[in-house]
Amino acid sequence: MKNIDTLYQWYRLRRSREFMESHDKEMAWQQIQRRIRRRHRLMVWRRCCSAAACIAVLITMGWWYASTHTTAPADQVSATALVPARQMSRHQAQVTVSHAQCHVAVPMGASYSKQLTDGTRIVINADTRLTYPETFEAHRREVALMGEAYFEVAHKADAPFVVTTPAGSIEVLGTHFNVMADADRTTVTLAEGSVRLRFGHREFTMQPGEQACITASGDIDVRTVNTRNYTSWSTGTYDFSDTPLSEITRQLSLWYGVCIHIDSPEVAASRYTGVIARSESLQQAIDLLTTISDLRFEVQDDHINVK
Repeated sequence: MKNIDTLYQWYRLRRSREFMESHDKEMAWQQIQRRIRRRHRLMVWRRCCSAAACIAVLITMGWWYASTHTTAPADQVSATALVPARQMSRHQAQVTVSHAQCHVAVPMGASYSKQLTDGTRIVINADTRLTYPETFEAHRREVALMGEAYFEVAHKADAPFVVTTPAGSIEVLGTHFNVMADADRTTVTLAEGSVRLRFGHREFTMQPGEQACITASGDIDVRTVNTRNYTSWSTGTYDFSDTPLSEITRQLSLWYGVCIHIDSPEVAASRYTGVIARSESLQQAIDLLTTISDLRFEVQDDHINVK
């Protein structure tokens, strides 16, 4: 038995030595490299197939969304003539600084939000210019506005916040209000707090829920309104409640960067209730108005006539 075991061990050693002597190390290494390359190509191919499948799914979903959300009845405006709000906002607000004054210019189809050094938050609407100092004075905070903006003023008892417009000034200590100002008229809508208006030698104190319209000649018209009709745009949603069509189209014109003309005073005075998200396209907004009314919209380039 011992001789058999010794013979078996000798045989194993001899076969091992023969294998090592006959083994081509270079060829073995090349075979290993070829196997690695084949596995790498297989992994790349699988990844490419996965990516192609994902892209195909996205394209299919995009086609489905477009086909189901842009198709309008034949009597409505062509979707190809209208541009979504997100595309209209390709021109961003321009902010410049000169002589310690910051100047913000917001183009049509865009908006801009800014928090000032005192904590006051301002949402600036389209087609608006706002000027404010880099640093406020100790006892007075003053900004200049031409256009529309919504203010959430940080309360400071010893430093009133003043908004100057072509028609006069608006003074507050801490409140939420909306201002629309152009060369002929300033409209102030008060949501919270108290506002004191100063125009020439005249002064007027507003209460929440009131809207004051001041002309360049100094005439003041005060009325009670639903403030959401005039302030909801600052939150990204138009929330209209029994709102004149003239006000609805004014806000839509600013956001979508188009000129909307209403063909008669009677149609302009008609009132509507509804909610339109600013993320929606102009086509979707028009579809909504068409659904709830007998209005007809005719598009000519960037002009829309409402009949």
